[in-house]
Amino acid sequence: MFFPHVFSQKRLWMGALFLSVGVLEIFHALSYKGMPFFLSECSAYKATWFYLISRLTLAIGLLLFVFAKEKQALPFHRWLAYCLSLAYSLIWVLIIFEGEGMSL
Repeated sequence: MFFPHVFSQKRLWMGALFLSVGVLEIFHALSYKGMPFFLSECSAYKATWFYLISRLTLAIGLLLFVFAKEKQALPFHRWLAYCLSLAYSLIWVLIIFEGEGMSL
């Protein structure tokens, strides 16, 4: 099912979407209250935010996937898609871990 000469951008961005959701879900599981210390004290606040962000990311990503046009992906697009996906996930991780200490 995988032929490099016809690798589509839709499949590439779908993989990047699930990489991002997977990273957020791992942090969701590791941040439950009662889990061992992981980067900072675990809490229901963090676990809930990771859950919400991962579900929202999945919903918006699948909606964009439906409306995307089918084009061939270049090798450069692979690096771009997965780097953006990891950067997106890590930005949310930083926001959630740093945001708990901030108050309005």
